[in-house]
Amino acid sequence: MLEISDNLKINLNAVVTINKVKDKWIARLKNGSSLVVTEEIANEIITSTGSSGGGGGASITSNIKITNNKNDILGTTEHNKLCILSSTGDLNFKVVDKIEGGSEEISTLSEVLPQGLYGTMCSAYNDNIYIFGGNGTNGRVNTIYKFNCIEKTITTLSVTLPTVLSEGCCARFNDNIYIFGGYSSDWTNTIFKFNCTTETITTLSVRLPKKLYNLSCAIYENNIYIFGGWSGSYSYSIYKFKRASLITDFFVNIIRLII
Repeated sequence: MLEISDNLKINLNAVVTINKVKDKWIARLKNGSSLVVTEEIANEIITSTGSSGGGGGASITSNIKITNNKNDILGTTEHNKLCILSSTGDLNFKVVDKIEGGSEEISTLSEVLPQGLYGTMCSAYNDNIYIFGGNGTNGRVNTIYKFNCIEKTITTLSVTLPTVLSEGCCARFNDNIYIFGGYSSDWTNTIFKFNCTTETITTLSVRLPKKLYNLSCAIYENNIYIFGGWSGSYSYSIYKFKRASLITDFFVNIIRLII
């Protein structure tokens, strides 16, 4: 019996298969859930069931969906409670923390930005969030900050934007963050590409079809869609930015909103 808590248990016979995928042992349960287990636990499951899978027909006593998050195992029960589980070294797990599902929370971190800013552009990569430009207390800036979500620390990169910039938009493709438009000394149609692995920035030869700031963008599949903005008047345009394969970047399909 795999005990998650006092009232949440999984019968070993509910394990359908136990397989090693790369360096991880994955136990697949009859309800479709998967559990990442240690090799010791995997061997005990195999020994207990007599094969690389269960099959006794026993059911799971509570509906639980289990995933692996780095060193923690997250379980969601049928009552929508999030359990952070920690192995006790055998087939038992203990609940480290439990959070009621469906509730939102916001808290203020002790870490602060190096200066007051608004109109910044930011995007996440791995454990870091990169914050580009913005309006500071002394005007627009070209700084790039890196906030580490694990350590809760913020650093100022030595690399900067090629110009002061605020109120553009940005989105990430793989290792690169693309920054579109914004306001420098005027509205701009430039596109910058920031590489997160090398932490370098380049200016693309392709540009937005018009100078825009206060625009917005989002990724869908292999495209970045760019909406609206201001260029002396309200923009109704929608642009689709498509990454070129290994060579360059270019725009395809300029679509007009029908209003």
